[in-house]
Amino acid sequence: MDQDALRKQIAELRSRSAPLEWSGETFRQQCESALGPLAAFVEMAAGGPAFPEQSANPLSSQISSHLDPENPIHRLIASQLQLGTEHGSGGFLGFIPCGGLPAAALADLVTSVTNRYASFTHAAPGAAAAECEVIEWLCRLFGLGPDAWGVLTSGGTMATLNCLLAARESVDHVPVEKLAIYMTDQAHHCAARTLKTMGLHRSVRRIVGTDALYRMDVPELRRLVQEDVRLGMHPFLVVASAGTTNTGAIDPLDEIARVAREHKLWFHVDAAYGGFFMLCEEARPAFRGIEHADSIVVDPHKGLSMPMGTGVSLVRDGELLRKAVQEDADYLPHTQGAPPRLQRSPGDYSFELTRHNRAPRIRLSLDIFGEETFAAALSEKLLLANYLYRELNQVPGLTVLRDPQLTVVAFRRDTEPQTQQLWQSILRDGQIFVSPTRTRGEFWIRTCVLSFRTHIEHMEALVERVRAF
Repeated sequence: MDQDALRKQIAELRSRSAPLEWSGETFRQQCESALGPLAAFVEMAAGGPAFPEQSANPLSSQISSHLDPENPIHRLIASQLQLGTEHGSGGFLGFIPCGGLPAAALADLVTSVTNRYASFTHAAPGAAAAECEVIEWLCRLFGLGPDAWGVLTSGGTMATLNCLLAARESVDHVPVEKLAIYMTDQAHHCAARTLKTMGLHRSVRRIVGTDALYRMDVPELRRLVQEDVRLGMHPFLVVASAGTTNTGAIDPLDEIARVAREHKLWFHVDAAYGGFFMLCEEARPAFRGIEHADSIVVDPHKGLSMPMGTGVSLVRDGELLRKAVQEDADYLPHTQGAPPRLQRSPGDYSFELTRHNRAPRIRLSLDIFGEETFAAALSEKLLLANYLYRELNQVPGLTVLRDPQLTVVAFRRDTEPQTQQLWQSILRDGQIFVSPTRTRGEFWIRTCVLSFRTHIEHMEALVERVRAF
């Protein structure tokens, strides 16, 4: 093919692909077409169903007047409202709620349209600076010291992987089979998944017992560590929880930190759910000792109601995190000798290279609302959980698990079939969603009060359903 024919073919293909290149005006019009139904969703979400029927979401029918079935954007919006649970509802009290602040969604629009490569500072200095600000804020919040650093991740599992890679880096001279790892049966299953991913499932894993409040039994931890030392093992890692998924329990972090220091264990704290309650003065004493952690996982898509896919790894020795994940390549820039503002790239501390630009979600939300607003929202959730606990305790024939440490309240009837029936009754009209769990062999109905849209009326609605049953 000669050059003229090649140019002609290129021009033809360019003509056919031209619709991909929206003008600014076209983009504005398309955004405006989406705003009507999305604004209606934001307006209705708090009072919308948390567990719509599988055939249709009533919220979708309420918004249908804003939808044009011929409009691809409107079809997309309708498809997102069809099935499953509705995390945006104030009545969503199951699992760990991820509310999804509209303000953070605006940040996602900006980052998706500008589409900067957020892994390396030279490619997107503004994005890297925003992430640095968020990491510095969180290192201060948890009191990790001047050498600490971290990175934003897709969620708690990837954040745990980053942290435990740093832990492994600290003992890279020890064979896997000699490493001893300690956790309770209440630890989030992402820890076990991460260990398996790293090949550490071949190490020795000790399940530490829990006390009456489902917290790690520290005397038993100490005994297990001492026994492993006598057996010639290398006590390596203890995984503690600052807010378990099952019951909201906070392990005795200060005491665990003491054992970790005595035996040179890596002290990892899973604070994915509970960590942001550190913003609440009344909750802070329960986290005493977290400042001694070697690594911490916390999920802004939980406690800060960011969009899903926002986690954080924090490591006391940030250099260990960098060494654990960084590998150079000829096509990647070297920051040695660069100005200080260009020397720290998020991609140097993350297992991900191509990664979402997550920091603006948090940075914009903090700029708009301020830290105090988030603290007030979380304090409200603590009080709501306490209110729910007291109300449920007044219901005859109901057993409530225990006074909540955070915002998880679990309850049951005398038998599992009766508890199953009560659970299904609560879900029947879809307005309230609560999830089941099983602990110490018993089936419980579990609520977690966390969404920014959840308020006293949702607690009252749940109690009313329980009383009616």
